[in-house]
Amino acid sequence: MSRQLFEGAARVLGKLATSPQVNTLHGLVALYCACTAVLQALHERYPEAQAEVKPVFIPNSAVVQACQKLSGKSAAELYSFLEHTVWVLAEFIARWGEDTELPPFVDLEPLKDGDEVVISGRVHCWREPYSFWAELQDRRRQARDNPPHIYPPQPMDRVLHGIALSHPRTGRYYLPERQSDLALREAPGFRLSNGQFRIALVPLAGTAAPQFTLTEDGQFFTAHRDMPVKDQEELLARMRTLVREELPLYPVDLALLPELMVPPVLRDGLRRELQQCRPRGLLGVFAGSGHAWCHGAQRLPSNQGELLDGSGRTLMTVRKGGLYRVTAEQVRRRPDVFSHPAMKLPPEIREGILHATRSPFLCTNLGRIVWAICADVLDPDYRELILDLRPSFVLISAMTRKTKEFHDFARTLLRLGGSTFFVNAASILGPRSSEDRAFAYLALPEVAGGELPTRFQWRHGEDFLRYHDLDRDDWLPMGPRHRGAFLTGHGSMVIDVGAHWTAALR
Repeated sequence: MSRQLFEGAARVLGKLATSPQVNTLHGLVALYCACTAVLQALHERYPEAQAEVKPVFIPNSAVVQACQKLSGKSAAELYSFLEHTVWVLAEFIARWGEDTELPPFVDLEPLKDGDEVVISGRVHCWREPYSFWAELQDRRRQARDNPPHIYPPQPMDRVLHGIALSHPRTGRYYLPERQSDLALREAPGFRLSNGQFRIALVPLAGTAAPQFTLTEDGQFFTAHRDMPVKDQEELLARMRTLVREELPLYPVDLALLPELMVPPVLRDGLRRELQQCRPRGLLGVFAGSGHAWCHGAQRLPSNQGELLDGSGRTLMTVRKGGLYRVTAEQVRRRPDVFSHPAMKLPPEIREGILHATRSPFLCTNLGRIVWAICADVLDPDYRELILDLRPSFVLISAMTRKTKEFHDFARTLLRLGGSTFFVNAASILGPRSSEDRAFAYLALPEVAGGELPTRFQWRHGEDFLRYHDLDRDDWLPMGPRHRGAFLTGHGSMVIDVGAHWTAALR
């Protein structure tokens, strides 16, 4: 880390700390955002500083004044000071009361490290509800005599539970978009605190399959407008069984459906079933996605999904932002899925959609939830935005023949303390495929004995689940003693998150 960035950070923080605005809420939030940005830059670019962190003996009332005199400090001294300061500033901000609105954003003064701009842009701010998931992580760590960190400590781990920041640093124009959490606000935390919270991953296996057509120039593929899914009646029957029998039987709190298996016409059918049955205890269905043309006028659709509550109301709409391509060979191998003119195909055919520029997310008592559609977590820019949000949960609806990259994403998210739930459209997997129908990674230390694993996998063609054995670093079949996930008799994988809360109380 260059002296240029050191001194630049000292100058910017000193200027904010001496500003008359520092005695106002806006001024405190501006200083808080700048401190966290510098701390994160130190964390990423000078990791050795963390090993030299020492307790800071500065009265809380004096930290703002101390920000005025940072010039000449070493990386370790600056890291130690800022780690203490962001916590104190968060406490100051909290004293203004939860009803006091935070400024929606703060623009950072650009700072360079050599020729590279490492701190810049707009930081979005909001108040975060109390997170039961964060408490569960803390309880699980405290339940161990020497709890191993399953991810390296991040400088804002403690702070972000109260005041949340999002600082997109990508070269594209994606922005976060916080949604109203509506019915999800109170119930998830209450259920989890009673050891009752389950998430169903529903791959919608069967003969129903998406139907795609190529544009005349062969550059793009989109869903067939008249028949987006083959055997729609079978799929509607599966959704009827899901709502009327499966979700109430186990019971399930949230359900996740795959990409491109729930176009608008089938989503409306699912909505009607929810309106008629209103399954008791069901909080929401992340109802997969499908290509949707607005008003029928555009040449290209959006790849769009809706989160429906237990009565069929739309709580949130997401649109795919990531770029997705298939090869000409993949198109030729699946004539049952792709129809195309008799032409020479280009080497790659892109999904022909209008790409999203925002990443919606939910703030709930369970934690911060992001719903991603397949390539969202693979596209470098959109992936960076999702990781920057530091979600508690990322739910991925996918349609892919290769799932390794999604496991790589899940392991990356684990290092930030986030959990991943993934479901794949089973119809896209061939009879010989051993890729995943679904998997889950929970960002929790495992309890002694390995009876309650934190990573689960359901491979295509297998009628049993696997868990990840941390000692062997391998996926092994689950046995009778293992808890935390199970297969239903209707073709879904259920993750029993509540079992981990119960275990943490023992």
